[in-house]
Amino acid sequence: MRRVAPLGSGAGFAVHDMLCTEPALPWAEPETSRWSSLVLVRAGVFRRRTGGVEQVVDPTVGYLQRPGEEQQFAHPTDEPDRCTSIRLDPALIGVLTGDDLDFPYRPIRSEPGLDLAHRLLVARGGGNRCAFDLAEQVVRLVAGALGQAVPERVAAGRPATVVARAPTSPAPSARSWATRRARCAGYSRTKVQAPRAPPRHPPQRTSRRSRRMNELPQVHPRRLLRRRGR
Repeated sequence: MRRVAPLGSGAGFAVHDMLCTEPALPWAEPETSRWSSLVLVRAGVFRRRTGGVEQVVDPTVGYLQRPGEEQQFAHPTDEPDRCTSIRLDPALIGVLTGDDLDFPYRPIRSEPGLDLAHRLLVARGGGNRCAFDLAEQVVRLVAGALGQAVPERVAAGRPATVVARAPTSPAPSARSWATRRARCAGYSRTKVQAPRAPPRHPPQRTSRRSRRMNELPQVHPRRLLRRRGR
């Protein structure tokens, strides 16, 4: 029995959490995949056979599947298997591989960096998360996986999206990327303005008499009365 729960989706991809609780069987009936997907295992172990080639799949090894591919699965134990499936549109794969979709799908090693990106994607999945943040994580994760399978194709790919262009772009795109990250964090586009200084009042005009009075020496009132008493 398989249970599939959505974790998020965006332009060109959809992330699902897959839980398989099938009993131990040598080989299940063949099934045909409907779309291109990157599958990474979080728990459990099983075998996969496609094109006459068998592969052991566990948390250290993932795989890529193409649409129309016939595959079989075998579960050596009754322990449940939990995987993350990232459904990919051909357009997104073409962006990352230079519009070359005809390449062999090899096993994907879950190296430390790839495994960490995978765990973070699942931990932050679900809920009302930022679409740009999700797309950034998915594109980097898929690019890292494709970089193992076909490194020369990924090196020839063009970063046609803001997400793919963000890590290596010049200042204008970097500012746009930072702005989107700030919006994801809940900040608005309104810039915080510094407090204005109090207005300066123009100097008051004084008459000549007032200026002369100010220039006179200050005399104590008692001395002034004594002078008048004389």
